[in-house]
Amino acid sequence: MGRGATARDRDRDRLRIHATDQQRDVYRTCTQAADRVRANAREMAQSAEGKTFNADETRRQRDQLRDQLRNMEQLHQRLMIGLNHEQRSAMQDRIRNMEQVHERIRASLGKLDEHLAQAAPDGRRVAEEARTVERAIKQWQERHREMGEDLSLVR
Repeated sequence: MGRGATARDRDRDRLRIHATDQQRDVYRTCTQAADRVRANAREMAQSAEGKTFNADETRRQRDQLRDQLRNMEQLHQRLMIGLNHEQRSAMQDRIRNMEQVHERIRASLGKLDEHLAQAAPDGRRVAEEARTVERAIKQWQERHREMGEDLSLVR
């Protein structure tokens, strides 16, 4: 650590010492789950925009997206539970920010549900909301990656 090291660099180096292989494994699995959720949201948006929009198929995709999101949430929770007090304290702001992004994901899924609950859903509106979910997942992934870098969970 050189003379120009910031307090954040020192904190990051200190936290790196405490990252365990188990934490890295859970982090990696959670990252992969988020990738699947985002890919499914993108696929849903693309199929909803198509000329052959099928509301029943899109509902099936939405249900699958919800299941994958639930899995991602459980993995993230497992990661949070596995952090020690020092790590959790250092990541408090990041964790709060991730929770806010997650609330946006839930709100977008709620709007998606509303659109798909209609007798004749508008594919364009469904696609727009699916893209909103995809963008929110991307934001969540960025915060997740930043947290992983700070804790040295990324190799």
